[in-house]
Amino acid sequence: MKIGIYGGSFNPPHLGHQNAAVEAAEKCALDKLLLIPAGIPPHKVMEQGSPANEHRLAMTRLMGGQAALQSGVEVEVLDLEMAREGKSYTVDTLRALRRQYPNGELLLFMGTDMFFSFESWRAPEEIAELAKVVAFYRNADDSAAAFAAQAEKLRARFGGSFEALALDRVIEVSSTALRAGMASGTSEAMLEPQVYGYILREHLYGTNLDLKRLTVQQLRPIALSYLKAKRCAHVLGTAAGADVGIVGDFQRIQRAGGIPAQAENTLVQVFLAGTRREHGIAVFAGRAVQTVQLFVKRHGCVGIAGSGNGIDQLGQQRAGTGEQDVDGFHGSFLYMYSRRSGRKKYFL
Repeated sequence: MKIGIYGGSFNPPHLGHQNAAVEAAEKCALDKLLLIPAGIPPHKVMEQGSPANEHRLAMTRLMGGQAALQSGVEVEVLDLEMAREGKSYTVDTLRALRRQYPNGELLLFMGTDMFFSFESWRAPEEIAELAKVVAFYRNADDSAAAFAAQAEKLRARFGGSFEALALDRVIEVSSTALRAGMASGTSEAMLEPQVYGYILREHLYGTNLDLKRLTVQQLRPIALSYLKAKRCAHVLGTAAGADVGIVGDFQRIQRAGGIPAQAENTLVQVFLAGTRREHGIAVFAGRAVQTVQLFVKRHGCVGIAGSGNGIDQLGQQRAGTGEQDVDGFHGSFLYMYSRRSGRKKYFL
Protein backbone atom coordinates (compact mmCIF):
# COMPACT_ATOMS: atom_id res chain seq x y z
CA MET A 1 0.00 0.00 0.00
CA LYS A 2 1.31 3.43 -0.98
CA ILE A 3 0.45 6.00 1.70
CA GLY A 4 0.96 9.76 1.44
CA ILE A 5 1.50 11.80 4.61
CA TYR A 6 0.73 15.51 4.51
CA GLY A 7 1.09 17.45 7.74
CA GLY A 8 0.97 21.09 8.70
CA SER A 9 -0.66 23.56 11.03
CA PHE A 10 -3.70 23.85 8.70
CA ASN A 11 -4.52 27.21 10.26
CA PRO A 12 -6.79 27.24 8.34
CA PRO A 13 -6.70 24.50 5.67
CA HIS A 14 -7.00 26.33 2.35
CA LEU A 15 -7.11 25.65 -1.38
CA GLY A 16 -3.31 25.74 -1.56
CA HIS A 17 -3.20 22.71 0.74
CA GLN A 18 -6.12 21.04 -0.99
CA ASN A 19 -4.86 21.42 -4.56
CA ALA A 20 -1.39 20.19 -3.62
CA ALA A 21 -2.84 17.18 -1.78
CA VAL A 22 -5.12 16.22 -4.65
CA GLU A 23 -2.51 16.52 -7.39
CA ALA A 24 0.20 14.79 -5.36
CA ALA A 25 -2.19 11.92 -4.59
CA GLU A 26 -2.93 11.55 -8.29
CA LYS A 27 0.66 11.82 -9.54
CA CYS A 28 2.04 9.48 -6.89
CA ALA A 29 -0.77 6.96 -7.45
CA LEU A 30 -1.55 6.79 -3.74
CA ASP A 31 -3.78 4.19 -2.17
CA LYS A 32 -4.35 6.42 0.84
CA LEU A 33 -3.60 9.98 1.94
CA LEU A 34 -3.20 10.93 5.60
CA LEU A 35 -3.76 14.55 6.60
CA ILE A 36 -2.23 15.28 10.00
CA PRO A 37 -2.73 18.70 11.64
CA ALA A 38 0.14 19.57 13.98
CA GLY A 39 -0.50 19.89 17.69
CA ILE A 40 2.43 22.19 18.46
CA PRO A 41 4.42 22.95 15.29
CA PRO A 42 8.17 22.74 16.07
CA HIS A 43 9.27 25.23 13.41
CA LYS A 44 6.88 28.11 14.12
CA VAL A 45 4.73 29.59 16.84
CA MET A 46 0.97 29.40 16.41
CA GLU A 47 -0.46 32.89 16.04
CA GLN A 48 -2.22 34.21 19.12
CA GLY A 49 -5.96 33.71 18.85
CA SER A 50 -5.61 30.68 16.58
CA PRO A 51 -8.52 28.22 16.78
CA ALA A 52 -8.45 25.35 19.24
CA ASN A 53 -7.18 22.01 17.99
CA GLU A 54 -10.70 20.65 17.68
CA HIS A 55 -11.58 23.37 15.16
CA ARG A 56 -8.45 22.90 13.06
CA LEU A 57 -9.15 19.17 13.05
CA ALA A 58 -12.78 19.68 11.99
CA MET A 59 -11.80 22.08 9.20
CA THR A 60 -9.13 19.67 7.95
CA ARG A 61 -11.73 16.91 7.83
CA LEU A 62 -14.00 19.09 5.71
CA MET A 63 -11.13 19.83 3.32
CA GLY A 64 -10.10 16.17 3.34
CA GLY A 65 -13.56 15.06 2.30
CA GLN A 66 -13.39 17.25 -0.77
CA ALA A 67 -9.82 16.15 -1.54
CA ALA A 68 -10.98 12.52 -1.49
CA LEU A 69 -13.76 13.24 -3.95
CA GLN A 70 -11.49 15.18 -6.30
CA SER A 71 -8.63 12.68 -6.28
CA GLY A 72 -10.53 9.41 -5.95
CA VAL A 73 -8.05 8.46 -3.21
CA GLU A 74 -9.05 7.49 0.33
CA VAL A 75 -8.29 10.38 2.68
CA GLU A 76 -8.07 10.04 6.45
CA VAL A 77 -7.51 12.90 8.88
CA LEU A 78 -5.59 11.91 12.02
CA ASP A 79 -5.35 13.66 15.38
CA LEU A 80 -2.13 11.75 16.04
CA GLU A 81 -0.02 14.86 16.68
CA MET A 82 -2.72 16.77 18.51
CA ALA A 83 -3.17 13.89 20.94
CA ARG A 84 0.55 13.66 21.64
CA GLU A 85 2.12 15.86 24.30
CA GLY A 86 4.88 18.27 23.39
CA LYS A 87 5.99 19.51 19.99
CA SER A 88 4.82 17.67 16.89
CA TYR A 89 8.03 16.21 15.53
CA THR A 90 7.67 14.40 12.21
CA VAL A 91 9.99 11.58 13.23
CA ASP A 92 7.65 10.64 16.12
CA THR A 93 4.70 10.60 13.74
CA LEU A 94 6.53 8.42 11.22
CA ARG A 95 7.53 5.95 13.93
CA ALA A 96 3.88 5.57 14.90
CA LEU A 97 2.76 5.20 11.29
CA ARG A 98 5.45 2.64 10.55
CA ARG A 99 4.12 0.54 13.43
CA GLN A 100 0.61 0.89 12.03
CA TYR A 101 1.66 0.16 8.43
CA PRO A 102 4.71 -2.13 8.73
CA ASN A 103 4.62 -3.08 5.05
CA GLY A 104 3.35 0.20 3.63
CA GLU A 105 5.33 2.54 1.38
CA LEU A 106 5.26 5.88 3.21
CA LEU A 107 5.63 9.11 1.25
CA LEU A 108 6.21 12.27 3.30
CA PHE A 109 4.91 15.37 1.48
CA MET A 110 6.27 18.83 2.18
CA GLY A 111 6.51 22.29 0.69
CA THR A 112 9.46 24.45 -0.31
CA ASP A 113 10.40 25.90 3.07
CA MET A 114 10.37 22.55 4.83
CA PHE A 115 12.36 20.87 2.05
CA PHE A 116 15.15 23.43 2.10
CA SER A 117 15.34 23.39 5.90
CA PHE A 118 15.19 19.59 6.21
CA GLU A 119 18.74 19.35 7.58
CA SER A 120 17.62 21.25 10.71
CA TRP A 121 14.80 18.82 11.50
CA ARG A 122 14.93 16.41 14.43
CA ALA A 123 16.45 13.04 13.38
CA PRO A 124 16.56 13.66 9.61
CA GLU A 125 18.50 10.41 9.07
CA GLU A 126 15.73 8.40 10.67
CA ILE A 127 13.07 10.27 8.72
CA ALA A 128 14.88 9.30 5.51
CA GLU A 129 14.83 5.65 6.64
CA LEU A 130 11.15 5.67 7.54
CA ALA A 131 9.69 7.42 4.50
CA LYS A 132 10.35 8.68 1.02
CA VAL A 133 10.47 12.49 1.06
CA VAL A 134 8.50 14.21 -1.71
CA ALA A 135 8.73 18.00 -2.00
CA PHE A 136 6.25 20.10 -4.00
CA TYR A 137 7.10 22.97 -6.29
CA ARG A 138 5.11 24.86 -8.88
CA ASN A 139 5.65 23.62 -12.42
CA ALA A 140 5.34 27.19 -13.68
CA ASP A 141 8.32 28.32 -11.59
CA ASP A 142 11.94 28.03 -12.66
CA SER A 143 12.64 25.87 -9.61
CA ALA A 144 13.41 22.44 -11.05
CA ALA A 145 17.20 22.84 -10.94
CA ALA A 146 17.24 24.12 -7.35
CA PHE A 147 14.94 21.34 -6.13
CA ALA A 148 16.93 18.67 -7.97
CA ALA A 149 20.16 19.95 -6.44
CA GLN A 150 18.66 19.96 -2.93
CA ALA A 151 17.31 16.43 -3.41
CA GLU A 152 20.74 15.20 -4.48
CA LYS A 153 22.38 16.94 -1.54
CA LEU A 154 19.98 15.32 0.94
CA ARG A 155 20.38 11.88 -0.63
CA ALA A 156 24.16 12.14 -0.36
CA ARG A 157 24.01 13.18 3.29
CA PHE A 158 21.16 11.07 4.67
CA GLY A 159 20.64 8.29 2.17
CA GLY A 160 17.06 7.28 1.50
CA SER A 161 14.85 8.70 -1.21
CA PHE A 162 14.26 12.41 -1.86
CA GLU A 163 12.15 13.54 -4.79
CA ALA A 164 11.06 16.91 -6.14
CA LEU A 165 7.53 16.81 -7.57
CA ALA A 166 6.35 19.50 -9.99
CA LEU A 167 2.67 20.37 -9.55
CA ASP A 168 0.52 22.26 -12.04
CA ARG A 169 -2.35 23.26 -9.77
CA VAL A 170 -0.46 24.68 -6.81
CA ILE A 171 -1.82 27.98 -5.48
CA GLU A 172 0.46 30.23 -3.47
CA VAL A 173 -1.47 31.23 -0.35
CA SER A 174 -0.14 33.15 2.62
CA SER A 175 -1.87 31.74 5.70
CA THR A 176 -1.03 34.93 7.60
CA ALA A 177 -2.70 37.12 4.98
CA LEU A 178 -5.60 34.68 4.77
CA ARG A 179 -6.28 34.94 8.49
CA ALA A 180 -5.95 38.71 8.40
CA GLY A 181 -8.57 39.00 5.66
CA MET A 182 -11.09 36.65 7.19
CA ALA A 183 -13.11 39.18 9.17
CA SER A 184 -13.54 41.42 6.13
CA GLY A 185 -14.57 38.53 3.90
CA THR A 186 -11.67 38.89 1.45
CA SER A 187 -10.31 35.41 2.15
CA GLU A 188 -13.37 33.41 1.11
CA ALA A 189 -12.07 32.69 -2.41
CA MET A 190 -9.07 30.78 -1.06
CA LEU A 191 -11.14 28.40 1.06
CA GLU A 192 -13.33 25.40 0.38
CA PRO A 193 -16.93 26.63 0.89
CA GLN A 194 -17.53 24.10 3.66
CA VAL A 195 -14.41 25.28 5.49
CA TYR A 196 -15.43 28.92 5.15
CA GLY A 197 -18.92 28.10 6.42
CA TYR A 198 -17.46 26.33 9.43
CA ILE A 199 -15.30 29.38 10.19
CA LEU A 200 -18.35 31.65 10.06
CA ARG A 201 -20.57 29.49 12.22
CA GLU A 202 -17.85 28.97 14.86
CA HIS A 203 -16.80 32.65 14.90
CA LEU A 204 -13.17 31.85 14.06
CA TYR A 205 -10.49 34.33 12.95
CA GLY A 206 -12.47 37.37 14.04
CA THR A 207 -15.58 36.56 11.98
CA ASN A 208 -17.97 37.50 14.76
CA LEU A 209 -21.15 37.46 12.70
CA ASP A 210 -24.58 37.73 14.24
CA LEU A 211 -25.85 34.31 13.23
CA LYS A 212 -29.44 35.48 13.60
CA ARG A 213 -28.93 38.20 11.01
CA LEU A 214 -27.08 36.49 8.19
CA THR A 215 -27.25 37.47 4.56
CA VAL A 216 -27.98 34.77 2.02
CA GLN A 217 -24.34 34.93 0.90
CA GLN A 218 -23.21 34.17 4.45
CA LEU A 219 -25.88 31.55 5.06
CA ARG A 220 -24.98 29.51 1.97
CA PRO A 221 -21.47 28.36 3.04
CA ILE A 222 -22.73 27.77 6.58
CA ALA A 223 -25.42 25.51 5.15
CA LEU A 224 -22.83 23.63 3.10
CA SER A 225 -20.66 23.09 6.17
CA TYR A 226 -23.34 20.82 7.66
CA LEU A 227 -23.32 18.45 4.69
CA LYS A 228 -21.14 15.42 4.08
CA ALA A 229 -18.56 15.84 1.32
CA LYS A 230 -20.36 13.75 -1.31
CA ARG A 231 -23.64 15.52 -0.75
CA CYS A 232 -21.95 18.92 -0.80
CA ALA A 233 -20.19 18.08 -4.07
CA HIS A 234 -23.49 17.04 -5.61
CA VAL A 235 -25.16 20.25 -4.54
CA LEU A 236 -22.31 22.43 -5.79
CA GLY A 237 -22.22 20.50 -9.05
CA THR A 238 -25.86 21.08 -9.90
CA ALA A 239 -24.97 24.13 -11.97
CA ALA A 240 -23.66 21.93 -14.79
CA GLY A 241 -26.57 19.58 -15.49
CA ALA A 242 -30.02 19.96 -16.93
CA ASP A 243 -31.45 17.19 -14.76
CA VAL A 244 -30.02 18.47 -11.50
CA GLY A 245 -29.08 21.94 -12.56
CA ILE A 246 -29.17 24.96 -10.30
CA VAL A 247 -32.81 25.91 -10.29
CA GLY A 248 -32.23 29.58 -10.80
CA ASP A 249 -35.67 30.73 -11.94
CA PHE A 250 -39.11 30.48 -10.47
CA GLN A 251 -40.73 28.88 -13.50
CA ARG A 252 -38.46 25.85 -13.36
CA ILE A 253 -39.15 25.33 -9.68
CA GLN A 254 -42.84 25.64 -10.35
CA ARG A 255 -42.63 22.89 -12.99
CA ALA A 256 -40.62 20.64 -10.65
CA GLY A 257 -42.70 20.95 -7.52
CA GLY A 258 -45.59 23.31 -7.97
CA ILE A 259 -44.44 26.16 -5.76
CA PRO A 260 -47.18 28.84 -5.74
CA ALA A 261 -46.62 32.03 -7.65
CA GLN A 262 -46.91 34.22 -4.55
CA ALA A 263 -43.50 32.93 -3.41
CA GLU A 264 -41.76 34.29 -6.48
CA ASN A 265 -40.80 37.68 -5.12
CA THR A 266 -39.18 36.22 -2.01
CA LEU A 267 -37.14 33.48 -3.69
CA VAL A 268 -33.40 34.02 -3.35
CA GLN A 269 -31.55 30.85 -4.38
CA VAL A 270 -32.35 27.21 -4.92
CA PHE A 271 -30.05 24.23 -5.18
CA LEU A 272 -32.37 21.23 -5.49
CA ALA A 273 -32.01 17.89 -7.20
CA GLY A 274 -35.74 17.80 -7.66
CA THR A 275 -36.01 15.78 -10.85
CA ARG A 276 -33.93 12.94 -9.42
CA ARG A 277 -35.51 13.28 -5.99
CA GLU A 278 -32.17 12.96 -4.26
CA HIS A 279 -31.05 15.93 -2.22
CA GLY A 280 -30.08 19.54 -2.40
CA ILE A 281 -30.02 22.87 -0.70
CA ALA A 282 -32.69 25.49 -0.78
CA VAL A 283 -31.93 28.97 0.47
CA PHE A 284 -35.03 31.13 0.57
CA ALA A 285 -36.06 34.34 2.22
CA GLY A 286 -39.25 35.47 3.84
CA ARG A 287 -42.55 33.79 3.01
CA ALA A 288 -40.98 31.33 0.57
CA VAL A 289 -39.60 29.28 3.46
CA GLN A 290 -42.95 27.73 4.31
CA THR A 291 -43.58 26.70 0.71
CA VAL A 292 -40.12 25.32 0.19
CA GLN A 293 -40.34 23.06 3.21
CA LEU A 294 -43.46 21.46 1.74
CA PHE A 295 -41.60 21.04 -1.55
CA VAL A 296 -38.60 19.44 0.15
CA LYS A 297 -40.75 16.99 2.11
CA ARG A 298 -42.89 16.13 -0.91
CA HIS A 299 -39.81 15.08 -2.88
CA GLY A 300 -38.14 13.26 -0.01
CA CYS A 301 -34.94 15.19 -0.51
CA VAL A 302 -32.61 17.00 1.83
CA GLY A 303 -33.15 20.72 1.93
CA ILE A 304 -31.89 23.73 3.77
CA ALA A 305 -34.01 26.80 3.99
CA GLY A 306 -32.81 30.12 5.30
CA SER A 307 -34.85 33.21 5.95
CA GLY A 308 -34.75 36.65 7.43
CA ASN A 309 -37.67 38.51 8.95
CA GLY A 310 -40.31 36.23 7.44
CA ILE A 311 -39.27 33.25 9.54
CA ASP A 312 -42.41 33.52 11.64
CA GLN A 313 -44.26 31.79 8.79
CA LEU A 314 -42.50 28.60 9.83
CA GLY A 315 -44.54 28.52 13.03
CA GLN A 316 -47.83 28.28 11.17
CA GLN A 317 -46.66 25.33 9.09
CA ARG A 318 -44.97 23.46 11.93
CA ALA A 319 -47.75 23.97 14.44
CA GLY A 320 -49.98 21.68 12.36
CA THR A 321 -47.45 18.84 12.68
CA GLY A 322 -47.22 19.01 16.47
CA GLU A 323 -43.79 20.64 16.41
CA GLN A 324 -42.90 23.56 18.61
CA ASP A 325 -44.33 26.80 17.32
CA VAL A 326 -41.67 29.35 16.42
CA ASP A 327 -44.05 32.11 15.44
CA GLY A 328 -42.40 35.47 16.00
CA PHE A 329 -38.84 34.19 15.67
CA HIS A 330 -36.79 36.48 13.44
CA GLY A 331 -33.35 35.49 12.27
CA SER A 332 -31.40 32.94 10.27
CA PHE A 333 -32.58 29.37 10.13
CA LEU A 334 -31.44 26.14 8.52
CA TYR A 335 -33.86 23.32 7.86
CA MET A 336 -32.82 19.84 6.70
CA TYR A 337 -35.12 16.96 5.87
CA SER A 338 -34.49 13.43 4.60
CA ARG A 339 -36.48 10.23 4.42
CA ARG A 340 -33.74 8.29 6.17
CA SER A 341 -32.85 10.50 9.10
CA GLY A 342 -35.93 12.66 9.48
CA ARG A 343 -35.81 16.36 10.20
CA LYS A 344 -32.81 18.24 11.43
CA LYS A 345 -33.31 21.82 12.49
CA TYR A 346 -30.64 24.41 13.17
CA PHE A 347 -31.47 27.73 14.71
CA LEU A 348 -28.55 30.05 14.23
